[in-house]
Amino acid sequence: MEPSRYSILRRARAAAAQVPASSAVSAKDAVSRLQASGFCVWALETTSGARPLQTMQLPSRPLALIVGNEKYGVSVDALECCDQHVCITTVGIKNSLNVAVAGSIAVFEVARRLAAASGRVATDTPLPGKAS
Repeated sequence: MEPSRYSILRRARAAAAQVPASSAVSAKDAVSRLQASGFCVWALETTSGARPLQTMQLPSRPLALIVGNEKYGVSVDALECCDQHVCITTVGIKNSLNVAVAGSIAVFEVARRLAAASGRVATDTPLPGKAS
């Protein structure tokens, strides 16, 4: 097992078994494989054509979110293959977020909307222990 994969599995412990994982020779190859498997693939990136995530209608097929590396973002090759570019709207001088923060926000937003659409949770449900 490659050292970086071992490190991830060691930290994730049992949670790693809940998320399927695979590797690819390039991000472009990974996007192509996901699409061939029936996924809609969105790149989370601040491109000129990116649409705000919160305005996007979620696809009816499985969704894969591609996030880039901290310094260079999503590769141009991968961006060209993605079905859509989405971004997180920010306010102020900076137009981007740390990749871990942006990825977390995006996954939370998609999961929240999927749960609300399925009726499993209300979008206005207060957090436990918080007054409404």
